[in-house]
Amino acid sequence: VDDDDDTLEILNYNLRKIGIEGVSCHNSDELFQTLSEQIPDLILLDIGLPGTQDGFQICRTLKESNGFKEIPVIFLSGRTKTVEKVKGFDLGAVDYITKPIKVDELGSRLKTHLTISSLQKKLQETNIRLEETVKERTLDLSKTNEQLKQEVNAHRMDLEKLKIAKEAAESANALKDQFIRNISHELRTPLNGILGMLSLLDSTKLEDDQQEALENIRHSANLLLKYINDILNFSKIDTGKIKIWEEPFDFNILMNSLISQFTVTAKDKGIYLKQKVDHNIPRYLVGDLFKIQQILVNLIDNGLKFTETGG
Repeated sequence: VDDDDDTLEILNYNLRKIGIEGVSCHNSDELFQTLSEQIPDLILLDIGLPGTQDGFQICRTLKESNGFKEIPVIFLSGRTKTVEKVKGFDLGAVDYITKPIKVDELGSRLKTHLTISSLQKKLQETNIRLEETVKERTLDLSKTNEQLKQEVNAHRMDLEKLKIAKEAAESANALKDQFIRNISHELRTPLNGILGMLSLLDSTKLEDDQQEALENIRHSANLLLKYINDILNFSKIDTGKIKIWEEPFDFNILMNSLISQFTVTAKDKGIYLKQKVDHNIPRYLVGDLFKIQQILVNLIDNGLKFTETGG
């Protein structure tokens, strides 16, 4: 707000250069007419203005109005006396800049006050949202508290039934685990015998078609043994009793054995299966051989299952 057109033109030009759009007013009437149409983020206000109100009076009117009191006001005047600066701040201005205008200083101050104003608005909006949230949560908590009281009363009547049901479930779970362990061990015993007989048979002289059939049988038996061990492991995981063993083993022998198990399957699908062990992996390792074998079997099995062609 300034009664000098040249000043307004200079201000608007320099404000646009720093990304700020301004609306020019020459007096209080034009200002309040503009405020009735849009609320600015900040008001630059000269003191010596024509009309019914000067800059000080306009600032007082703004700060006494509920609709405009939150708008930051910066006095932009050629009056340099301390008493007038103090009066401007007492009336509620956030800053007082003296003419002639220093563009860099003006831009820096405007950006600072606009940032502060924006943060204050966000803080107010956040406070309003928080108050609404607190009211909603308080109401929800009251409803939840009432529901909990009703549920507690209902649960007190059902505690004995729940206890009986829990004991029955635990007993059934124990029977299930015992059954899984028993059946797994019962199946593994003859299957290990089959694998042993296959190893003995492999040490004899066989025709090519017989050797291929032997490999197929051994592969199927090993996979079946894997599935049985998986069932037993799932039972142990469910009861939290699974154990990791640590023992030395030959990684090269393990890999050769795994590749031989899947050679027939790969050949049947027309897939080239070959192992390549990183030279940084030591030949002799310490760990749970069976679980490592399980992981590698799953990886190779899935690789063959989802590979159509290639190697």
